[in-house]
Amino acid sequence: MNVCMPIDEANNIWLTTTFFPEEAEVINENWSLVEGTFKVKNPNNYVYIVTKEKKDDQASLYVDDLLITEKDIDVYKFYPSDSNLYFNNHHITKR
Repeated sequence: MNVCMPIDEANNIWLTTTFFPEEAEVINENWSLVEGTFKVKNPNNYVYIVTKEKKDDQASLYVDDLLITEKDIDVYKFYPSDSNLYFNNHHITKR
């Protein structure tokens, strides 16, 4: 389980949004693309990403290519070394 926790510093409250990698819509072999939405009330506050395993879970969790953007912002990433193109961290083409 991954938890995103924006902090409301003015009220000393941790706001939580939970994402489950095993419920991801995009799964490629042993990789899953986890997407979710959370709201930051004050852009000057911190956001923490926390991982917590389920009880008796022995699986490892590796996080890479973390992408956090404002809603409705599209991000393209191109790797010239192997001609891979990504759209919002979705692999979309390889020559």
